[in-house]
Amino acid sequence: MRGDPLPRFRDATEGDVAAIAGLLNAAAGALTARHGDGHWSSLVTERSVELSLRSARARVGRLGTRIVTVL
Repeated sequence: MRGDPLPRFRDATEGDVAAIAGLLNAAAGALTARHGDGHWSSLVTERSVELSLRSARARVGRLGTRIVTVL
């Protein structure tokens, strides 16, 4: 019997910018709620994610059509 499905990874594209920004901001909010303000509390914009993808490679992990992780 198979357990939870594993995410499938691929290179991030410009079409993933909104989902990546949302995921990073959700993680920042959750960490801030749990541990208080810190370096993890900074929020990103879609523009900052878009610019970062121009100079760095990012991988996204998907479960179905949903992005669940960014590396």
